[in-house]
Amino acid sequence: MRIIIQILVAIAVSQTVFAGEKSTFNLSGEWQVLFDKEGTLGIEEASKTTEGWKAITVPHYKIEGLNEKDTKIVWLRRNFDLDEKLTAFNSILRWKQIFFDAVAYINGSETGKSELTAPFWVKIEKGVLKTGKNTIYLKIFCWSALPKTEAGKALIPAGSASFDWGDRAAKVSGEIFLDFYDDIYIINTVVLPNLKDSSAKIKIWLLKEKNAVSPCVDLLIRDKNGEKIVDSTFSAEGENPVSINAVLKNPVLWDTENPYLYTCELTARASGVPYLNISHFGMREFLVKDGDFYLNGKRIVLKGSELVMDWQRSYLKDKNAIYAYAVETAKQMNFNCFRTHTLPPPESWLDIFDKNGMLILAEFPLTFNKTDFKFNKEQEKLFQENSTLDALTRILELANHPSIIGWVISNESKETASGWETEILSKAIKNLDPSRPVLRAGELTEEGRDIHPYQGYWFGTEGSFYSTVTKFAASQEVSHKNKTMLATEYLEAFNVDRQLRWAGKKKETQKDDIIYAEFCAEQTEVLRRLDFDAILPYWYANWNNPKTNFEWRKDIPSPALAAIKSAFSPIFASIDLFNRNFISGSSLKTDIYYINDTDKPVDAEYNFYITVNNPEYVPYSETFLKPFYSATVLKTLKPYERLIQSFEWKLPENEGIYYFSVVTQTPGLAPALSQREIHAISRSKIPSISNKITLAGSNGTVEEYLTANRISFTKEYYDGIESNLLLTCSLKEFQNEYTLKNQVFESFFEKGGTAVILEDESNVPVKVPVELKTISDISSRAFIAEKDSPLLFNIKPSYLARWNDYNGICYKDPVVITTHAPDDNKTTLKAILTGAKPEESPLVVYNYKKGRIILSRLELKKRISPRTPSYDPVAERMFLNLISAAQ
Repeated sequence: MRIIIQILVAIAVSQTVFAGEKSTFNLSGEWQVLFDKEGTLGIEEASKTTEGWKAITVPHYKIEGLNEKDTKIVWLRRNFDLDEKLTAFNSILRWKQIFFDAVAYINGSETGKSELTAPFWVKIEKGVLKTGKNTIYLKIFCWSALPKTEAGKALIPAGSASFDWGDRAAKVSGEIFLDFYDDIYIINTVVLPNLKDSSAKIKIWLLKEKNAVSPCVDLLIRDKNGEKIVDSTFSAEGENPVSINAVLKNPVLWDTENPYLYTCELTARASGVPYLNISHFGMREFLVKDGDFYLNGKRIVLKGSELVMDWQRSYLKDKNAIYAYAVETAKQMNFNCFRTHTLPPPESWLDIFDKNGMLILAEFPLTFNKTDFKFNKEQEKLFQENSTLDALTRILELANHPSIIGWVISNESKETASGWETEILSKAIKNLDPSRPVLRAGELTEEGRDIHPYQGYWFGTEGSFYSTVTKFAASQEVSHKNKTMLATEYLEAFNVDRQLRWAGKKKETQKDDIIYAEFCAEQTEVLRRLDFDAILPYWYANWNNPKTNFEWRKDIPSPALAAIKSAFSPIFASIDLFNRNFISGSSLKTDIYYINDTDKPVDAEYNFYITVNNPEYVPYSETFLKPFYSATVLKTLKPYERLIQSFEWKLPENEGIYYFSVVTQTPGLAPALSQREIHAISRSKIPSISNKITLAGSNGTVEEYLTANRISFTKEYYDGIESNLLLTCSLKEFQNEYTLKNQVFESFFEKGGTAVILEDESNVPVKVPVELKTISDISSRAFIAEKDSPLLFNIKPSYLARWNDYNGICYKDPVVITTHAPDDNKTTLKAILTGAKPEESPLVVYNYKKGRIILSRLELKKRISPRTPSYDPVAERMFLNLISAAQ
């Protein structure tokens, strides 16, 4: 059982000095490891075991040869020597982080036990440590040995380990120390800056021995040059925490541009030898006001990404590599913030962020991903107690790092508006640290409302992302004005499934990432236009990983980062244009969002271009040297201004694929690019159809179109179908008619007739005349399978992506492609197009008797009329190709 006071204590941050000599003994370094697969060894058996021990370094992120599925316990041990000067004093054993439960034994005696992965400390009983040789053993419980629910979830906050894709490796990922003290010990310090009166409230947790007489604390605060600016002494009588209020005259504030750090030296004294604790802190204020984030009184938009235990990556071991990766490159990409998903970062990383002005949303390992952990009442109570203890312990260790601007208590919890997280855990955190916002990733708290919109990338159509976040922003304005609006996850990796869905093929070179970069740019830009307060696409290592990236450009690691770099520029013009297909030579008016996220007025130059070649999200692309069209606009933007103005431009007369771009040029900043692919489409000629089309079923838009374009059709076919083309705009109506007038339709196909079925509704099964299997899916992109098919006459591959309006829907419920349809006639099934998966098709042709059937699940009918706002010339061309099929 834990002692509840541990909620209020944690490991002292940074270096400690004792009586002018080193009082901390670092146990990191060379250890030995032993696998106890069955978990049957006790300390006596482990200490007597001579075989199987292997060398290992502590700390580490991986134990070589360990299979967590078939090993329950891992033992670690090392010997160390102490001199009599240290063993004469009291001592503390502490460690930064161990996965998962751990029991410590020193010289055969059980010294302490932690059931969490959070920092831990315990006082060592007098006489356990000896002068000369000592031995410490750690018994570490692997994932397979932890108590779990029936859903396989641990009863501790375990971060990603709660899921099959997560990190379940047993490990000692933080340093281990012995601290020595006389009669008073500083457990922890928390510095809470207050800019209103230029003060720092310092909370100190002390461990005082019974013989400690008249305890007090000497406070010394130094500026970055080492000069003393505060020097005073305070009584340390009473209960923890001891509170000290120090006033700093004209303090220099810590921010992203000037990360100024002060040093806090605390010396605890009683009747014995004093104990010194040194830490750093920054004078800064980060809060929520009127629904926005403010850093030191200035509004700030958080822009960046996620770090998902990136500190475990082998290429990020030294400080220079960490700085280049997480600060230098990140700032070049206009990042100012990271959310550390599933776990707070180690202090070695936080020290770098503190010194370089990078902002951190530190997330606790309370990772749900909308999963029901299936707790019973007793388990739920224990899990909540463990989670509270874990969170408060981590805060006490990390709170002095000014780079941490907020605590993220959970990820994608099933708890929505209220419950234990918002009513109890959030308030406990606020009580300990009132200086930071408390957030929940993917959910809401009093200070923030977060969304993880994966629509339009993981699934659905590209437009579904736009509609989802737009609806979210609209509800924010109505019901949550005083909360910040965040998107701390969207996008994700360009894996094989998404490559097939959006590119129609597996990635071959990094050039193929241009399609992914398009999603990165456009989804990020819509969040900018909607004025989100935090925009953190998922995730950084996916775009900036030297182990996986192909060589693309020397100045930018990947196309995705090029796109995001521009989209995150503080001074930026964003093109608000979703549709792609327009009649060539037509004039357009497009809204441009001119955004200034800074607290200063700016004069900016905006260069507009239409080019034949893709700029590839590079604002200084050579393609801009020879544009088809260019124009320049000069504007002065006020601080924090968001100006929306219409820009008039004209499409080229010649049909083709073009790129409409605007490059923002601002003195002192890198240029930023917003670009959109556009298609100038020549109006298709109306085909000369010799026979009347027989129209089965009714559709007002189609009938109106045929009539307007003088295409003859008849709806009379009771005595037989005279034409060789049957057009139906409803699969359901066609199948009903086929059942009622079976002989009429059978005769039609026997004569070699062609039936074109246009079906764009969901959940309509294909039953007659041949049953075909369909799959429930929807997408905004299709891909050419039969390039020589007359059905695709003058249809370029790019024309099949993102049709105008209706969220860009291209098709619904495609046909599953098989060699033969499941009937006795062994009907040949040919896919003209494929969809999000190679085995699905939104346009198929199959023979039936002497005729054939063309089944289209494309979203055509709503888009064929030039009189409607949703008109799409590509959809019209596709429709005309289909009704010309029998000619």
